[in-house]
Amino acid sequence: MVAGTRRLVVRGPYAYLRNPMAFAGLGQGLMVGLYAGSSLTILYVIIGGLIWNYIARPMEEADLAQKFGASFERYTAEVKCWRPRLTPFVIREEVEGKE
Repeated sequence: MVAGTRRLVVRGPYAYLRNPMAFAGLGQGLMVGLYAGSSLTILYVIIGGLIWNYIARPMEEADLAQKFGASFERYTAEVKCWRPRLTPFVIREEVEGKE
């Protein structure tokens, strides 16, 4: 069994983008394909991105929604999957708790 996080992580790169690892990995693959002039690598990245977006991500996000409820719903409403935010997302309870 794999132990998952007990708290919703919304700091660091996750404050700007919901899945920065997938975004960076796909971006890196795309750049390698462009640099190498490999249409097969670019096609591989596109297919991988589609599989991740339409199969893996919905399952992962359903699990997170069940585990973290309203906090995750608020996070997904504010932080997009493919378009990074210009300012970091901050959970209001964290800000209110520090004041």
